[in-house]
Amino acid sequence: LVIILVASAIAGVMIGLAVTATSAIPGVPEPSAVVRVGLPVVRVLLDVAAVVTLGLCVLPILIGFDRAKLAEPVLAGTRRVAVASSLVWAITALVALVLQTAELRPTAEVSFGAIGEYVSTVGAGKALVFVAAFALVSAALAAWATRIGESMPAELRSAVALFALLPLPV
Repeated sequence: LVIILVASAIAGVMIGLAVTATSAIPGVPEPSAVVRVGLPVVRVLLDVAAVVTLGLCVLPILIGFDRAKLAEPVLAGTRRVAVASSLVWAITALVALVLQTAELRPTAEVSFGAIGEYVSTVGAGKALVFVAAFALVSAALAAWATRIGESMPAELRSAVALFALLPLPV
């Protein structure tokens, strides 16, 4: 189901890029094709990973704990997928940071200094760093929950994932 979601999201981005293709504006440097195509693809992957992570963190709350023996096999699998989706969320946030830096400076090379300057001067850069950090915290909590089960409160995992959504750059 997640594979179908990701494939359809990427197909939608590609269709959108094809429909809205514009010609270059004279005198304005164009970012490379990797940036023009990669940034929307990474953004949609970031959003899908955020939705999957939050959904899997909220799932134990929605299932309830009335029948723990029946729910535990399902929840054990979802906790492992939540770890993976949280890591994808963090990685896509960092890749988006690099691509946005490259988009801002299409003629310059992307370096750690350029990324640091982007983070310090642009609000979206700060937001992506924040999202990546809390996505990693979410991954750590989900990994811990795979070891100890529902002794790790689902509410805590959900709150951290929700908190990571607050500064989501647009």
